[in-house]
Formats: sequence, C-alpha cells, structure tokens
Amino acid sequence: MLKNLQILSLAHNSIETMENLEELVNLVQLDLSFNKIERIENLWGLKNIKVLCLYNNKIKRIEQLDDQTNIEIFSIGNNLIEDRDCILYLRRFKKLVSINMANNPCTKKEFFKETLAAYLPKLLYYEYKLITQEEREIGLKYNAEELESLEMEEAKEQKEEEQRKLRKENEDYFANAFIEGLGTNQLYNQMFFNDIEGKAFKDIGPHVIETYDRLRTSVNEICMDICKAGEDNYKRRLKEVDIFANSWEGNQKTAEQLSFHQQVELLRKWKHLVLEMAKFLKANAQFLRSNDEQVVHRTLKEFDAILAAAKEQFETEWYKLMEVEMKTYDKNETVINLYEGGLFDIINGFIEKCQTYFTQLRDSETDFIEDMTVKLNKYMVEVYQRSDTKNIPMLLRNIVCDKDALSNAIIACHDRHTLAIDMKEDYIVSKLRNWHTHETGHLQRSEILRNRKAVLKIRDSVDKAYRLYQKKAMVMLNYFRIPEPLFLKKKKKRRMIKLSDESESTSGSEQSDWSWKSEDISDEKDLPKIISETDFKEDVDWTKMLESFMEEPETRRYGADMKKITEEEEEEEEEEEEEEEDDLDIIALKDAHSDHHDDEGK
Repeated sequence: MLKNLQILSLAHNSIETMENLEELVNLVQLDLSFNKIERIENLWGLKNIKVLCLYNNKIKRIEQLDDQTNIEIFSIGNNLIEDRDCILYLRRFKKLVSINMANNPCTKKEFFKETLAAYLPKLLYYEYKLITQEEREIGLKYNAEELESLEMEEAKEQKEEEQRKLRKENEDYFANAFIEGLGTNQLYNQMFFNDIEGKAFKDIGPHVIETYDRLRTSVNEICMDICKAGEDNYKRRLKEVDIFANSWEGNQKTAEQLSFHQQVELLRKWKHLVLEMAKFLKANAQFLRSNDEQVVHRTLKEFDAILAAAKEQFETEWYKLMEVEMKTYDKNETVINLYEGGLFDIINGFIEKCQTYFTQLRDSETDFIEDMTVKLNKYMVEVYQRSDTKNIPMLLRNIVCDKDALSNAIIACHDRHTLAIDMKEDYIVSKLRNWHTHETGHLQRSEILRNRKAVLKIRDSVDKAYRLYQKKAMVMLNYFRIPEPLFLKKKKKRRMIKLSDESESTSGSEQSDWSWKSEDISDEKDLPKIISETDFKEDVDWTKMLESFMEEPETRRYGADMKKITEEEEEEEEEEEEEEEDDLDIIALKDAHSDHHDDEGK
C-alpha cells in the first residue's frame, strides 16, 4: 500500500464501489470521474483531501464526507443528485472555493446557482466560472428567511459544541490531575448510589433532610479543597517535567558535542599517525629494499615499534572518549535521581494532604450517621406510639418497626458511604504512584542501555581506527617494499622471484611476510595513490569525514579517493591474482622441467 501517495487518478475504469482507499491517509487529490459509482463511501480516513473529482457517475446523494473538511475543489457534476438540500451538507466545507454540479437534476430548479452562492459565502467558482456579487445578492434575497433560521440554528449548535469541547477539556484536565469525580455533588452521589436504606430515611421528614444537606455541603467543600490541591500538584508536576526535559536535552546536546569533538580528535590522530608512518617508510625506503637482511630486519623492527606506539596512542584516545562518556553517564544519573526524588516529594506531599482531607470526609460521614441514629431511634419510638403505620412507606416501615433491622440498616448505610470514600482515596493514590512509576521507571534502564551502546561504539571506533591504521601501514610498507604492489590496478604480468631458503631461515618468522620483491625498482610516482596530503587538510567537513570514517568497512581501498571497492573491481583483482598465480605456476613448471633435464644429463 502506497501510504505516502498524494495524487491518485482512477478515472475511466468502470469502478462501481469506492473501497480500499482508507490507508491512503496522505492523499490530497482523488479523481474517480467517469466510473459507475453509486454511493460515496469508505473515505473516512482521508482527511487531507483538497481536490475531489466524482464527475460523471451514478451518485444520488452527497454524504459520508464528514472527515473531508479540507476540500477546496469539488467536482460532482453529471450525476443523479435530485435533493436541493445537498447544499446544506456542503456548508460544512469551510474551505470550499470551487464546485461543479452541472447536469444534476437538482440544478434545474430555479435560482439553484444563486442559492448555492448564498449558502456558501466562501465559494468563488461554480462550474469553473467566477460567481458574481449580483448572483450572490439574488440568492441572499431569495433565501433570506431560510438563511436566517439556519444561521440561528448553526449558532446554537456551535455554542453547544464549544460547551462540549470545554467540558471535555475540563474532564481531561481533571483526569490528568487525578481529581475526576470530585466535582459538585459527585462524591456525595456516589456515596448514596446503591444506598437503598439511606434514600428511604429521607421519607421520615424535613428535619432529616437537613442532616443530608449538611453532609452534602461538608462533602462538597472538602472535595473542592482536594481539587484545588490536586490542581496545584498537577501544575508542579508539569513544571518539574519541563525542567527535567530541558535539562536532559541540554545535557544530551553537550555530551554529543564533547563526544563529537573527541571523535574528531581520534580521526585527526589517525591521520597524523598515518602521515608519520608514510614519512618514516619513505625515509627508510632504501633500507627496506636493501639486499642486506639485517638492515631490513632492523627497519622492520622500527616499523613494529611505531605500530606499538600508535596502539598506545589509540588506547589513550579510548581513555579520553571513555572519560567523556562516564562523565555524561554520571551527570545523567544525577539528573535522573534528582528528577525522581523531586517528583516523589511532590506526589507524597499531595498524598498526605489527600489523606487529611479524606479523614475529614470520614469524620463528616460519622457525624451524619450519629445524627441519623438519634433521629431514627426517636422516629421509631414515635412509630411505636402510633397505631396507624399505613402512611409510612413500605421499605421504611420494615426498617423502623424492628430495632435490629434499623441497626443493620444504619450499619449498612455507614459501610457503603465509607467504601465510596475509601475507593476514591485509593484511586487517587494509586494513580499518582502509577504515574510516578511510568514517568521515571524507564529512565534508569534507558540510560544504562544508552551507556552500554556508547561504550561499545567507542571501543569499536578505536579498534576500527587502529585496524585501519595497521592496514594502511601494511599497504604503504608493501609499496615501499615492492614497487609495483598487487593492490595497485595495473594489468601487467609480473614475475616474482622468491628469496633463497637460506635467507628465509636467517630472517626468521618476522620477515616471512615480507620475503617477496620485484626485479626492478620503480620510482615513487605512485605514492599519492596510497597517501595524499589532501587527506590531512584541517578545513574539512569533520561531520561527514567522521561519518565516513565510522562507516568505513575493513575492505575499503586505502587510496586518496577513499572509495569503496566495487564488485567489478573485486572481480578484476581476482582475475589479476589468478593470472599472476598462473604465471608463477608456469615459472615453477619451467624450473622443475629444467631441473629434470639437468638430472637426466648427469
């Protein structure tokens, strides 16, 4: 599915149903003209459409375009739309500037174009022709009463929508502050939601209603105090989060800059060491090409010593990079601990306040039960003194006519009220704890993972730098040791002569890798192909250079252009190596053949 597609034309395809378009969420222009579509549907996900063409179909109604509020150009001419009220549906498109409804049955009605211009004040073009002010005024005059009524109705709906939106924002705000359900009478209504006995007690008389009103007032006042404390706590939490986010972002940028500078220093060190090695090898080229094995051996020892010293310098760079990373880690850990501690103190302070307020709620409820117990006992005595109990409601009669039933009803009422209060307190506390865990729980783990990745990256970058340095040093050594080295792409057949076995035994294992040389000594014109002074300019884009260096594979050619070896070049090199091996085999066969003839002659 082409989710990034912006323009789609499916005209002239005999399409009967609009389907499988929901995933094209970035679509801006959709053309389904000259098809057989009978109904507009399945466009609910395409909110970015600005141009919609449905010309010459079989559509009877304009519908199911509630999400396409950004439509600017709408072509739905030559269809089967008969209802003139489709104009009312088009009023929802506030950005519509051009529409084409030609050859629809509804357009044949009197003053249709003028009515359309009046109902759509921002419409500029109809059938791709500019709407004149005279046409719009005719439409306004012809539909004056309907427009006035419609505008009043729309104003009312808009006001209701704004109120709903405001209520939704308040609900979301209270939910984020964890104080939802604590508005006017909300907790009080929850306390009496399933309290059948508590509702029945209201039938006793006005003096009992006063007790209920007193409880309601007390509960609402305490709930308002909790809401104020919750709002203050929410603002403090948001402020703490913003401070942490800004501090964290600043620390990360600083750490990235320091790490980048250290990586650049590593690259500079690498270039400097390569240049120094090139100078050393160039200065000692005659010793490397000497026929005296002791001179060659001594020069190679100096070469190995330079490699060892370079390794120590790379280790020093590793320590510098690790020092920057560990300082970053310690700083981030300190910031995280301060953030966690700050949020914990803010949340705990609010929890302590909540516990105090909920204790007051329980005290108010206890006072209510005690007052109700006195009044209910008094009412029960009055009922006993009266012989007529028919006027008492059945539920209340069953309670007050039995002392045990009355006592159980009071206890049940008290338990329900206390349960509602406890549940609300537990809800607030658990929400705060969970929010704190969600906000801070992942920070330590994320920082540890980041630190581990950074350490591995540092180790890898230093190791790669040293490996590349070694490889380039070996290539340069081969260059000065062998004038026409194998890595240079010169399609020449070269005959290599191996040194005698006696020289190999005297040179030892250290010289075994460098025991090949050419018959002729060439000049140093090819040296820039191995090491170029342009590699060591200071006015370079260090970001690109560093990225190129870090992404450099170990099989990269060490030339001045620093380009990757392509597959074709690799194949050519393999062919050259095979040719050279064949040459060596031919030489070896000739030598063996000549030795055989010598033996026969003897």
